[in-house]
Amino acid sequence: MDFSIANISKNEIFLGHDWLKYHNPKIDWKQSTLEFSRCPGACHRGSMVNSPEEEIDIPYNWDEMEEGDHLLVVQIGQEELPLRAYQSKVGQLAEQMYKPQLSQDFNAKLPAYCRPYHKVFEKKTFDQLPLRVTLGPCNWANPRI
Repeated sequence: MDFSIANISKNEIFLGHDWLKYHNPKIDWKQSTLEFSRCPGACHRGSMVNSPEEEIDIPYNWDEMEEGDHLLVVQIGQEELPLRAYQSKVGQLAEQMYKPQLSQDFNAKLPAYCRPYHKVFEKKTFDQLPLRVTLGPCNWANPRI
């Protein structure tokens, strides 16, 4: 899941309704879990693990393995990675906002329900990352946060 860094006023996260409708995740608010068990078939295409065509026998003395030892397995060669892209309505609106258009007022282009978040869609705000704050035991008293 990709998240973009942006100043969205007083809110911690802005998740598009179209995204929620499309993926239909199972959300357990009490347990704070998110499960993608009801996604459309296009989300899972190519994500199933295939069994290898032939099993490779690597000579190794398994008796030397001790509890806590780690085994690193690396696949050498090309692996096909499926490309799955989906753009939410918020993403489409943001893309339209940044296209140069002549003689159109910014607020006229922004839907009414997005107007409280107008600074998020402005290029000036979008091109700046938030101030870097180093987290530590005393940051609760830091006025920059």
